[in-house]
Amino acid sequence: MVTKFSSVFGGDQGLSIAPPTPPNGVDPERWLAWIVLLCVVIVLVLLGNLMRSRFGRAFRAVRDDEVAARLKTKTAEMLDKMNAKYGNLYVTDVIPAKTYPGQDKDNKISTVWNILVTKDKLSDE
Repeated sequence: MVTKFSSVFGGDQGLSIAPPTPPNGVDPERWLAWIVLLCVVIVLVLLGNLMRSRFGRAFRAVRDDEVAARLKTKTAEMLDKMNAKYGNLYVTDVIPAKTYPGQDKDNKISTVWNILVTKDKLSDE
């Protein structure tokens, strides 16, 4: 992208931007430091808001347990869409706690009803 539009992005040397002019009587390095500090504060506020949002909770859930987060957030939505498309072949089910070693909580799962379609003249052998 950068090499294709080198006239826009400055090629290998990158963009050339003049530093902002500080107010009278302010050291230019100190002025840049204040600008950088302001940008850092803005980014931290935006990240804090993101992490408290629905998407941030999903990020934390995936960080803690990716498979469980995927099942919790998508199972109901996926089942509704699949049932609308194919009919009621998919249902929500639960594996009770303590079914497997180390399983402390109930585990929501999707269950697919199995259908076997055969010919009426199929032999019994």
